[in-house]
Amino acid sequence: MYYYGRIIQLCGDELRAMKIYLDAYKSLKDAKEYKLLGLLSENIAIFHRNQSFYDQYIRFARCAVNFNYLAKDTLGVAYAYQTLGQAFFYKQELDSALECTTRSLQLLKDNPIRLEIAAAKLFAFIYCQKGEYIKAEKILLDIIDKEPNERKKLYHYITLGHLYQKQGKVSEAKKYIMMCMNSPSLSTRSEAYACLSELSEAENNYKEALSYKAIADSLHYLAENQNKREAVVQFQAKYVEEKSLRESLQLQMEKRTIFFSSIILLLFFGICMYYLYRKYYHAKLQITKSCRRLKRNDEKIAGYRKEIKMCKRQKTDSAVSSGNKIKKLNEKIDELMADSHRLRDKLDVSVLIKMLKSGEIIVDNLTLEEWDRIFTLVNNLFNNVLVVLKNKYEQLTDHDIKVLSFLLLSFSSKEVVTLFESKDGHTLSKNKLRIKERIGMLKGEALEDFLQKCRAGKIR
Repeated sequence: MYYYGRIIQLCGDELRAMKIYLDAYKSLKDAKEYKLLGLLSENIAIFHRNQSFYDQYIRFARCAVNFNYLAKDTLGVAYAYQTLGQAFFYKQELDSALECTTRSLQLLKDNPIRLEIAAAKLFAFIYCQKGEYIKAEKILLDIIDKEPNERKKLYHYITLGHLYQKQGKVSEAKKYIMMCMNSPSLSTRSEAYACLSELSEAENNYKEALSYKAIADSLHYLAENQNKREAVVQFQAKYVEEKSLRESLQLQMEKRTIFFSSIILLLFFGICMYYLYRKYYHAKLQITKSCRRLKRNDEKIAGYRKEIKMCKRQKTDSAVSSGNKIKKLNEKIDELMADSHRLRDKLDVSVLIKMLKSGEIIVDNLTLEEWDRIFTLVNNLFNNVLVVLKNKYEQLTDHDIKVLSFLLLSFSSKEVVTLFESKDGHTLSKNKLRIKERIGMLKGEALEDFLQKCRAGKIR
């Protein structure tokens, strides 16, 4: 998080970098990672300096000093003291700034060149603020001699030029200011021309002063535009990133929508298949099972008859025992034959049901025997449901029982209307309403729910 914040800060997004630093600082609050806490404190302090929050600047600079002491990082302590010295300088507490800067140079026997130059420049600023220009001049000249980086020398030249300007040494000031004219930094060159404008104005050379001022303003305008262009580029990059993220989220939402829609469609398809199964295939399955059962009964009957023949042929000592066995076998045969008779009745009625569904026969043409077969089929399929309904709801008429029989066999409303030769569906609707009233159903309840309970054997 710390190094990520550093990269964001170098990219110019200080507010975002500050948030990352504070999150990292909060995460390490109770830890003993003093080195990292020192680095974080120093960067947070610099952020407060840039925002002109000098009290917070001093507070975090002190934290940086303390954490580096705890980390036993002497070089880190030295740099932290310089940061604290700069904080006091911004607060115009010059003595405290001088003391902190001096202490930063006393911690090491052999100080790095960058530490020495930074401290020396801060000394020069402090002496300049105090009006001790000779000391400040000597320090700045010494810095220029020691500075190994030619580009950074330009900043020292312009600082020295400002110092000579304050002292009224125009020629010396111009000498060092002119050295900054080839600076790659537009801001530095703008500052140099502004300084030359002030020097020319001090010499009453107003034409030259206006010329320098115009150049300074132009460079300042270009520098600002460059910053704006960089800000626009950053904004565009951020916009592209947010757009990409938004499109990614939208794609995820579309995928989720498709996924859930597929699940809903599968569930709907499954419900439709179950409905079709209940409506068209349940009775067929029952018939298939009846055929298998009938075949097993016939096989068992043949086996029992074979055993009876064997018993009659064998000469046993106990005739009574043989007679009892034959009697039991005959009883089993009678039971199986009765069961087979019921199954055959069910199979015979399946043809009748098909004819009723197709509209070839209407209910007025059905004989009493055919009605008995239909009622027997419904009772066999659904656990004597018609018997239960007749006993439980005595107010149900024979016509109601007939209508319920066809509805239980999953006849459609159109098929039932055709069977009873109704001109439209209103008669069937009235029949259903009367049935609901007679079995005590409420107006909002559906008759199909009641029929489903009947099929499931939940009506007792």
